[in-house]
Amino acid sequence: MSAVDYGLLPGRPYFYRVAGVDNAVYDPPEDDAIYNVHPPNEGEQSTAVPVTPVDAQAPSAPTGACADPVTAQPEPCVEVNTTISPRDDYGGRLTITWLRNSEDDVIGYNLYRAVNYNGTNSPPTSQYEKVNQTPIAQPAAGTGSVYYKDTELVNGANYFYMVTALDSRLNESGYSEVAGPTQPQDLVAPSAPRWDPLYRTPNIGCPTAARPSNCTTELATDCVSGGVFSDGSGQAVVLQWAPHKQTVCDTNSIAENDFASFNIYRSETPACTISVNNNCNPGFDCKVASGVTNTYYRHQQDVRPGVTYYYCLTAVDRYGNESPVSEARSVKPVDASPPNKPTGLTATPLVNAAIGLGWNKGAETDIAGWRIYRSQTGLEGSFSPVTLTGANLVNMDPDGLPASGDEFKVVNALSYRDLDLVADTVYYYRITAVDNVGNESKNSDTASARTTVVDSTPPGRPATIAIRAGFDLGETGAGSSDGQDNDSDGFIDDANLRARNVEIHWDRITAYDVASYNVYRLDPPDKLSCVCDPDNNPLGDCDNDGLANNVDDCVCTPKNDDTDPFRSSWTLIATLDTATACPAGNHARPVGKLSANSCLYTDKNNGLGLCNDCQYWYQVLGVDSTGNIASLDAAYAWPAVPRDRVPANNIDTPDKPKTEAPLGGSKLIVKIKPLDTTLADNENVIGYIIWRDTKANGSYSTKLTTINDLSKVTYCDAAQPEYFCIDDISVINDTRYYYKVSAYDRWGRESDKSAFGFGTPAINGQPADVTGFKVQPDPDNSYRLKVSWTPRSNDTNVAGYRLLKGGSEAGPFSLITPGNPTADGYFPKSTQLFVDSNLTMGQTYCYMIFVIDTTGAESPGVIACGVPGSDTIPPARPESLTATSGNASVQLKWTANSEPDLAGYRIYRSVGDKTSFVQINSSLATYPRYNVTGLINDTVYWFKVTAVDLAGNESQSSPLVTSTPKADGKVFARAVSRGWNLVTIPLASSESTVVIQTQAPIVPARAASKVFSFSSEQKYIEIPSDNIVRTSQGLAFWYFVEDETDPLFVEGQLNTDTEIEIALQPGWNLVGNPFVESLPWSNDKVMFSADGINWLTLGEAASGGFVQHAVRYVTDNLGNGEYQHLAAGTDSIPAGHGFWLKIDRALTLLLKK
Repeated sequence: MSAVDYGLLPGRPYFYRVAGVDNAVYDPPEDDAIYNVHPPNEGEQSTAVPVTPVDAQAPSAPTGACADPVTAQPEPCVEVNTTISPRDDYGGRLTITWLRNSEDDVIGYNLYRAVNYNGTNSPPTSQYEKVNQTPIAQPAAGTGSVYYKDTELVNGANYFYMVTALDSRLNESGYSEVAGPTQPQDLVAPSAPRWDPLYRTPNIGCPTAARPSNCTTELATDCVSGGVFSDGSGQAVVLQWAPHKQTVCDTNSIAENDFASFNIYRSETPACTISVNNNCNPGFDCKVASGVTNTYYRHQQDVRPGVTYYYCLTAVDRYGNESPVSEARSVKPVDASPPNKPTGLTATPLVNAAIGLGWNKGAETDIAGWRIYRSQTGLEGSFSPVTLTGANLVNMDPDGLPASGDEFKVVNALSYRDLDLVADTVYYYRITAVDNVGNESKNSDTASARTTVVDSTPPGRPATIAIRAGFDLGETGAGSSDGQDNDSDGFIDDANLRARNVEIHWDRITAYDVASYNVYRLDPPDKLSCVCDPDNNPLGDCDNDGLANNVDDCVCTPKNDDTDPFRSSWTLIATLDTATACPAGNHARPVGKLSANSCLYTDKNNGLGLCNDCQYWYQVLGVDSTGNIASLDAAYAWPAVPRDRVPANNIDTPDKPKTEAPLGGSKLIVKIKPLDTTLADNENVIGYIIWRDTKANGSYSTKLTTINDLSKVTYCDAAQPEYFCIDDISVINDTRYYYKVSAYDRWGRESDKSAFGFGTPAINGQPADVTGFKVQPDPDNSYRLKVSWTPRSNDTNVAGYRLLKGGSEAGPFSLITPGNPTADGYFPKSTQLFVDSNLTMGQTYCYMIFVIDTTGAESPGVIACGVPGSDTIPPARPESLTATSGNASVQLKWTANSEPDLAGYRIYRSVGDKTSFVQINSSLATYPRYNVTGLINDTVYWFKVTAVDLAGNESQSSPLVTSTPKADGKVFARAVSRGWNLVTIPLASSESTVVIQTQAPIVPARAASKVFSFSSEQKYIEIPSDNIVRTSQGLAFWYFVEDETDPLFVEGQLNTDTEIEIALQPGWNLVGNPFVESLPWSNDKVMFSADGINWLTLGEAASGGFVQHAVRYVTDNLGNGEYQHLAAGTDSIPAGHGFWLKIDRALTLLLKK
C-alpha cells in the first residue's frame, strides 16, 4: 500500500510510522446489503522511516507576446522573420519566439511541432512532435525572449507549435498555448530577365562582354540577340529573349532555383511597367502574357501597324514572386504584305460612251481602296493608271513625303464609272487592291467592254444560287435545333429557319449598273376540286393528300415533291434594291461567304407560310438602272421543299372553363383560358374543343364547338382579360350544364380534358357565387366536418342556398336537406355554417354550394373538400438546438415543445454538408435530448430536429447545428436499466468530476438519492443529489434507476490513453473499464504487478492466488440483477461498465486498450 503526503519542503527530512487498521468489507457475491461497515481497530505502529522530499514540481508553461485570436490568451509567436539571421523569406523556414521563463531552475525548453496540409485546424496533441534534439538553452537573465529557427519546412503548409520548459531535474512543464497556424513562404523574387545573355562566348566569333567576378561558367553558347521584331504583316510582333539560366551566375541560388516562367508587358511609352490590365486597348499599359515557359512569343492581338510599342519582361518563381521588369525594347510594326488579287471584275457599257466597273470585296480588313488601270489593246505593258474622279476617292502617299511623286488615288467602293471615253471603242481594265500603308496587290483578271450610246445590256444572273428549305422537328422548342441535318438537304437544321419558309442565297452581280434584284417562285399546282370546309372539319382531309386539314398548310394543294419547273406560271414574289438584298453586315449563312459579296431573301409567303412537303422553284434576275433584265429560264431554276415533323413533346391540359349566365337567360357564356404557347409543350397548339354534359361525372361526349382560329375569338372578361368567351345558346333555362375543354396541336393530337366548370342559365341572369366557402375538420370530433361560408343576410334578392355533397370534386353530388329549410327547401340566407356528422375519419368529402335568388336562378357552383379527423396544423419548430461532440458520438439538446398533442421529435443528420439530411431515429424521440452514436471521428456532421404531433403533422426544422466527433470528446453515453447499474466513466486523467444527465427531462427522484461510490477506505459514500459525480480514472460507482430510461449521459474530458494503471488495495475493489471501447477480459489486455516492474498476466495472477474474484453485475431490465464471474479470454467489459475485483494484497492493475 502507499500514501501521499502534501505541503512538504524539498530537501528537508521527515519521519513516518504506519499502523494497521482492520475493517469489515462489503463482499458483493455473498452479501446483498449496501452498507456493512464496522469501526476500525488500530494495531501497533511500525518503526519510524526517514524520507527527504525532492523537487518533482514542473516549471510553469511558457507564454509569448502574441495572443490567441479566439481566447486572447498569450501564446508564443511564429512568423516568417526577416530581421533575425538567417532570413526566413526564402521559404522553408519559420522563427518561433516566446517569453523567457522566470523560474530560477529552468535550464531550457522543448519545442513541439504539428502540421496540417489541408486546413487551418490545429491537430490533436498526439500529433505534435519534438523539434529539438537537445534542450533549447535558457538565455541569460535579463533576456526578454527566446527564439528558435525551424528549417526544412514545406512552403504553404500550416504549422503549429507548443513550447515546454525544463528545470534542472528535467521536470517538464505543460504545453504552452498553441502558436499558429503559420505558413513558410518564399517571398524573394528571381532576378529580372535579360534580352541578351549575360556574356558571350569568344570562341565562335562573338564579342566578349564583361564577365561579372562571381561568374565562373560560360553561359551563352551562341550570338543570338534578343529583342522585339515586326513579323512583316503589321498585325503581330515577335519577342525573343535569353533563357533565365543565361542571365544569372548561379542558377542554384536560393533566389533563382525556383524560377518558373516569364510575364510579358507592353506600353506605348518608354516607361514599361508591371500592369494588371489584360486588355491591350490603344493608349493603355497591359499584361500581354503570363506563365510563358519558353523564350519566344508572338503577340498578334491589339497590334496596329505604325504604332511604337515598348515591351518588357519579368521572371516569376513557382510561388508567384515576380521580379522587377527588364529593360524595355521598342518596335514599330510594319505591314509589308500586299493584299490578295481582286476578283469578279466586270465591265459594262453605259450610255454616253461610259463604262461601268464592278468587283468583289476581298477578305482583308485593311483595304484602303482599289487602283484602276486601263488599256486600249489589252496587251501586257499597255495598262496605265486611270485618273480617278468623282466620289469615294482616297489619297495615298506610300513614302509619307509630300510632293515626292509617288502619290496616287484609289476608289474606296466596289464600283466605278469611267467617263468621257471614245464611242464604239473597246477598252480593257485591270484593278489592284491597295492597303492602308500602300502595299499593292497583283493585277486582277482583265475585263473589257465596248462603249455605246444606249445601254441595252441586262446585268445577267447570279453566278451561283443556294436554296435552303425550312425544316422543323420541334425537338427542343421554337428557339432551338438539335444540330442535325434531319431533312438531308446538306445543311444543318437551323432554329432561325422554321418550317413553311425558304431561304434563297445568291452571289452579288458585280455589273456596275445593277440597281435591284427580282425573285421569282413557281408554286405547285392547286387541286382542281376542293369542296369541303376545312374550318368546320379540322381533322378531315379536303385534298385527299394524306394530311389532316389542321396539319395541312395548303388544304387544297396535294402533296407534290416533283413539280415540273418548265411551266410559264412563274410569280414575281420580291423586288429588292441592292442595299436590302446585299447588306453590308454579315449573314449567318452561307458559311465562308463575305456578306459584301452575298445576297439573301427569305420567302415566308407574305407571312402565311408555304405548303410543307410541296416542291417550289426559284429564280433570281438582276435589273439595271435603265430597267434591263434577262429573260426567265427554267434551266436556272432551283427547287426547295419545306418540311414539318411531329415533335416529341406533349400538350398541357388547359385550365377548367368558367361560366356566366347573362341577363335574359337562354344562353351561357363559357370562358376559356388559352395555354401559354411560349412553353415547349404548347408551342404547336392551334385550337381548342369545348365539351358539354349535364352531369358532373358524365362522359362529356357532346362537342359544343371547335376553335381553330384564335384571331377570331372574343376576349370578353375585363376582370380576367386572358380568357376568351364562347356563347352556348343551345341551353334550357334553369338547367345546370357542365363544360370541359381540350387543346389540339397542328398534328391533330388532343390533350386530356380539363376539370369541369358549370353554370345554370336563367331569365334574370345568375346571382353572384358564394364567397369564403371552406370545409374544415371539427377539432372536437374526428367524425365531423364544418362547412362554412360568408352569408348574404342583407341581400334582398337572395332566397337561400343549395348545398350538395359528393366523394370527389368530379362528383356525383347529392342534395343535403337543411334542418330548418325555407319554404322552397333551401338553407336560409342567414346560414353560415353546416356541420356534417357521422362521417368516416380519414375519408375525403366534397361539397358544392349555390346561391339561389328570389326568381329561382342559381349562381355558379363553388366546390370545397375536407377530411374529418385530419389535424393539419403542425407543431412549432424546436428551438435552441445545440450539439456537443463526444468520441464517435454527438449529444443533441433543445428546448421542449409545449403542444398538448406532441408525439415526439424526428432527428435528421447530414454528413459533410447541409443538403443530404436523413432521419436517424426509427421511432420518435420523446425527450428534448438525443445521443447520436456510431459516428466517425473528425468528420463534420449537420443536425436538425422537427416536432411531430399525434396527427403526424411535422413542424419546420429547427435551426441547423454542426458538430465534429473527436476521440477526446466531452460526451459519453451509457445505457442503463431499471434498478442498480454498475457504472464507470472513461475519464481523462485530468478530470475528477463529471455531470450526470439522462435523456428524460429530470432524473427520477429516487435515482437522485441513490448514487454511491466505493471509497479507498472500502466504504460506500453517497453522492449528493446535484448530479455531480466526483470520481477518478478507472473507478466505478453504483447508479440506481427507478424506471427504465434512455441512456445516461456524462460530460467531461474523455480518456484517449491506450494504457491505464489503477492502484488496488487488498480485498474488494470497485473498478471499471477506463476506455471508450469494450475491454476484453484477456491475458494481453489485463495484467497485475506488485512492484510496478514485474507484471503477471490475468491468468498468472489468478492461478497464483493474487486475484481471487472478478465479477460483474448483470440486470434483466426489470430491476433484477445478479453477479457473474468474468471468464478470462471469453468475456469483455463494455464501455461505461464497472466490475469487482477481490485480491489478496496491494497490486497495480494495468488495463490495455
